[in-house]
Amino acid sequence: MHSFTAKPRITTPVSVLRTVPGHCVWFTAEGSPPINVSIFKNKNLLTSGNRKVVKKINEKGNYTCLAANDVGSDTRKFAITFLGKINLSFNLVIVVISVIGQQR
Repeated sequence: MHSFTAKPRITTPVSVLRTVPGHCVWFTAEGSPPINVSIFKNKNLLTSGNRKVVKKINEKGNYTCLAANDVGSDTRKFAITFLGKINLSFNLVIVVISVIGQQR
């Protein structure tokens, strides 16, 4: 009987992710189980999981995803950049002016 073992491979192909603060990112890995998948920022572990990891991101910067099992490991470096902020104050001012104008 042959046992098939394979080192993990991160299957999420991303190097730069443009998002908004509070958005979740996720990575998955394939290979021989069990596979531990972890996300790090500045060498600090943020989260880990089995075959898949999900993390809410609130800081832009450089991150690392590591997938490891008994056979080997795979690493993916990625950067988070934030899209421009949505300015809701302009819409609120228009609503206030409209309401005041209707009262006259």
